[in-house]
Amino acid sequence: MIIEDLPKDAQNYILKIKVSGAELLSAEEYWGCGVYETAARLRQDFGEKVAISCIGPAGEHRLLTAGIANTDADGVPSRYSGRGGLGEVMGSKGLKALVLDDTGVGYLELKRPEEFKSVMQEYAELLKTSPVIKNYADYGTAALVNVTNALGGLPTRNFSTGQFSRVDKISGEKMWSLP
Repeated sequence: MIIEDLPKDAQNYILKIKVSGAELLSAEEYWGCGVYETAARLRQDFGEKVAISCIGPAGEHRLLTAGIANTDADGVPSRYSGRGGLGEVMGSKGLKALVLDDTGVGYLELKRPEEFKSVMQEYAELLKTSPVIKNYADYGTAALVNVTNALGGLPTRNFSTGQFSRVDKISGEKMWSLP
């Protein structure tokens, strides 16, 4: 979803999206609340099954480190989009939260179910035999440390660089070898 431009007024909003369309609603009663309180109140107001992406006071005050909290399957705002100050961007737009209601959406129907099943079986076999996946089994997500560093994407020195010269000291392979 891309939300362009800044608001023309000084109002704060919730963007509610459902099958029938989207609408901007006032967020004034939620402004100043932390993400846990915001999510709980929005679920109370819009239903327990809605998904929520929201900001807390850091985003409202446009702090550059502010993130966006996203609700998990239990409705807890514990999944973060935190890199790059995304919460600050939402706050600058006067957007406290996105409320997503998928009631009535239904399920996707496969156009070619047999072809899909065949491709998924090939994919499953590839995963079983992949040396990269074996590294996950041995090292967990720390298996990505060396790869991410080699690609220049390892957050280092407060994200000012993407490589760490002593990566061999923090890799999954190193942790695996510790007593």
